[in-house]
Amino acid sequence: MVKHVDFKRKEIIIPGATVITLDAESALGFAPIEVYAQAKAKIKKDFIDNERAIKSLTNGINFETLKGSQFFWNNYLNNFLKEQGINGRIMNINDLGNIYALDKNFFENHYSDTINLCLRSEEIGWKNNKHILEDLVKQVKSREKSFSPKNPLIISNLEIVSDNNSNNFYGLLLKLKEDSILENDERFAFGKNKIKFESLFGDVEKNLYTKEKDLSRVYANDSQNVNGDNDVLHDSNDNGWVVFVSDEVANSSQNFKEHLKSLKEERDKQITEINQRYIQALDILKGKK
Repeated sequence: MVKHVDFKRKEIIIPGATVITLDAESALGFAPIEVYAQAKAKIKKDFIDNERAIKSLTNGINFETLKGSQFFWNNYLNNFLKEQGINGRIMNINDLGNIYALDKNFFENHYSDTINLCLRSEEIGWKNNKHILEDLVKQVKSREKSFSPKNPLIISNLEIVSDNNSNNFYGLLLKLKEDSILENDERFAFGKNKIKFESLFGDVEKNLYTKEKDLSRVYANDSQNVNGDNDVLHDSNDNGWVVFVSDEVANSSQNFKEHLKSLKEERDKQITEINQRYIQALDILKGKK
């Protein structure tokens, strides 16, 4: 393990959902270690004639401890969970605001990829992304979507398919689906070093790393910052941890209840202060002060 950290499962509650780091123990009605094994078996079957694709999809993923996180695996696992009828998803950018607001230390000592891809330009930044970039750009243009380093396109719900072109470093291509989401997001513009997340629980600002050319994955790093500059899509190590957002609420967690209590206390405090100012204003109008 890179930092020799003893990971312990992390779990928080958001309205109508549970956010949890996946480990070898069962959680939320399914056994993650079994799901990982089934997904790995399906990869070997679906990409049987493409060893590079299999390697890219599973690179750096430990199928015993479930440590590791990278763009391809997280996306494949997200699609696999849907196929298995498991209610939930792998974390996306929109989940980050709630997670950061509810638990500022959630990503302490580990990094976690979202399923989002950030597309900035047609210009190749890292030569090994050439085939994925060129193919994806054609699809994006067919949907009449624009993008630039100052107004990048955030894409999610991609399909990962095999590419037997021997010059394709990954052996994979990314395909837009009918339900793929493509949204411009200036928060990830090249040159910005801060990103603001808005949530029901308050706004959170984090340090941000960006790049100018081609595409990159987006992940929360173990220094509590957001990385949007890593263009090595299959890179992973034991500091990584996949974050699952369930559509079900784990009754054992108290985070959300505690946060609601805190919000109520803050609301009552603000109401009291407003009432006091109102009384003082009335006294002034009546000439008492």
